[in-house]
Amino acid sequence: MIRALFAWLAEKLGLSTTYRVEVEDDRPDTVKDRTLYLIGEQNHFWLAVLKCPCGCGDVIDLPMSANARPCWRGSVEDGKPSLSPSVHRTTRCRSHFVLKAGRVIWCR
Repeated sequence: MIRALFAWLAEKLGLSTTYRVEVEDDRPDTVKDRTLYLIGEQNHFWLAVLKCPCGCGDVIDLPMSANARPCWRGSVEDGKPSLSPSVHRTTRCRSHFVLKAGRVIWCR
């Protein structure tokens, strides 16, 4: 909860950095901070991977296959990634956020 508060405050004060995107064929062994990994081939992605932006250090895997439920969609514009729908962690840190144009937007 405290980490999410600090992350939210950093975003409001403009101190946070934007996320970048890396396209990979396979899930990376090491996940970098503020990086969204899109896993797939030829612009057909089946997994998105990122570290939780609250700072807890957890790695989040988000299925992007149309057959998966739930299913996320990813896009990249000017090198800045977006994800939808929001990511709502129901365990551990309980973060709830949207990644839009490379920025984390915290949900209430």
